[in-house]
Amino acid sequence: MGTAVTLEQALAAMKVPADVIKSITQQVDQLSGKPINSYHEESSKNYGTNQAAEIFIDGTYKLTSALALTAGLRASYEHQVGGYRSDVSAQPSIFGMMMNGSANLMNPISNGKITASGDYLSWVGRLALNYMFKRNNIYVSASRGRRPGVILVLPAKVTKLQPEIIYSYEAGIKGVVANGILSYDLSAYYYDWNHFQTTTLQTVEGSLAPQYLADDAGKAHTFGVEAGLRYSPVRCFSIFGNYSSIDGKFNDTDENGNAQEYAGNRFRLTPKNTFSAGIDLDVPVSKTAAVYFRPSYSYKSQVYFEDSNREDLSQPGYGLANFTAGLRMHPRNWYYEIGAFGKNVFDKKYIIDAGNSGDTIGLPTFVGGSRCIIGVMAKIGF
Repeated sequence: MGTAVTLEQALAAMKVPADVIKSITQQVDQLSGKPINSYHEESSKNYGTNQAAEIFIDGTYKLTSALALTAGLRASYEHQVGGYRSDVSAQPSIFGMMMNGSANLMNPISNGKITASGDYLSWVGRLALNYMFKRNNIYVSASRGRRPGVILVLPAKVTKLQPEIIYSYEAGIKGVVANGILSYDLSAYYYDWNHFQTTTLQTVEGSLAPQYLADDAGKAHTFGVEAGLRYSPVRCFSIFGNYSSIDGKFNDTDENGNAQEYAGNRFRLTPKNTFSAGIDLDVPVSKTAAVYFRPSYSYKSQVYFEDSNREDLSQPGYGLANFTAGLRMHPRNWYYEIGAFGKNVFDKKYIIDAGNSGDTIGLPTFVGGSRCIIGVMAKIGF
């Protein structure tokens, strides 16, 4: 059990000068001489119920033997109910009572469960044209996508975010050439977002600390290209590689011409460049057995964990090396395999998440990625 201390004692323990302690205690008379809680606990719950009904149609019409048109449409009706509850803390906070008259520090008190509801009607669809020649496919497409709206319930207000709408356009070519030795794919795309949904740090009535809440960030866009190659000079050996570049950012202004808070920022968890390469070796050593070896390497450039693009909540570019290797056997109707695998074999240190709710009180949390793992495996089947 902790020992209650007064404000003067707490400030003295932090080696605050006596004259400063006197000034502080005079300004916060409500706290003077009263013990600071040695323990405080509070909680909140969010509720959500979504009901939806949809009808859709999709089909392809052959314009010629090589040219085809594909079209699809989906209509949706959604009924959403959002809720919130936070009860009065059993250990009322002295600071909460002083600053906002609440027994809670972080979670606004709701006096029971409160709810709000909303209805949404929407449609999405696509239109695509593709042309086949030999073993190759050229295509172009346009589509409209949607992310459902959000109902955010708090005691002071109810926020209903509009559904996120995205218009996407893509063109590409893919296929197999050189008598099947080389396969390839190349594509470019552009996405245009309206009412982009993200999380922003907002002041909440009834809470001493700002909180990350869902928000409608306005307009955003993405332009990207992707390319992939696989070269197989012989049946048991191939080399592959893939590359992707994504320029996903928030627009300078929203649909009303207002400057956006995150103007020019990159999307969270979206590296600008990624690539991977590897070898697939599968060599028969007898009529019923083969050995295989599949090393690979993947790289991604800097990743931000928040749309605010804070450097302290980001991961610089890094690469990971992996492999699998082993012996595979098929005697009669049985199947045996024994092998080894490695993940992050060079033990690269990196993080996969940062910030989270701890960042609201200046103590961001960091989640580390998997360290080097080397293992063996055995399989048997029939």
